[in-house]
Amino acid sequence: MDTVDERTWELLMKRFDTIEAQNREQLDLLASHVTDDSKVAKAVAQHGVYFKILGGGAGTVLAILAAKMGWK
Repeated sequence: MDTVDERTWELLMKRFDTIEAQNREQLDLLASHVTDDSKVAKAVAQHGVYFKILGGGAGTVLAILAAKMGWK
C-alpha cells in the first residue's frame, strides 16, 4: 500500500481548509438569506392586509357613492 508523502498531505489539508472556509461562507450567506426572507415575508403580509382593507373599503365606498347618486 502506498503512503502519502508530506507535500501531498499538506496540499490535501489545505484543500480541506478551503472547503471548510467555503462551507462557513455558505452558512453565513444562508443565515443572511433567512433573515432577509423573514423581513420580506413580514412586509408582504403587512401589505396584503392593506390591500384587503383597501379592496373591501373601495367596494363599500363605491356602493355608497352609487346609492347617493341614484345609480342603484
